[in-house]
Amino acid sequence: MTDIASAIFAEGWQQRMGGIGFGGLQWALTGERLTAESFARFRKVGGMVAAHSIPEDVVRFAMGNP
Repeated sequence: MTDIASAIFAEGWQQRMGGIGFGGLQWALTGERLTAESFARFRKVGGMVAAHSIPEDVVRFAMGNP
């Protein structure tokens, strides 16, 4: 998890993070997936987000192997 107000989410963040969109970010307090509007709103106040940037097949492979 990362604070949405951090520099990692400055302009161009989607390309730097492998092309994920707003829906690839999840607001920690509520579990909601973000939109352009909620991203802009939360970016002003700060708070933690989870970035879902690892492809699901890679996660399944990793979880299935010790």
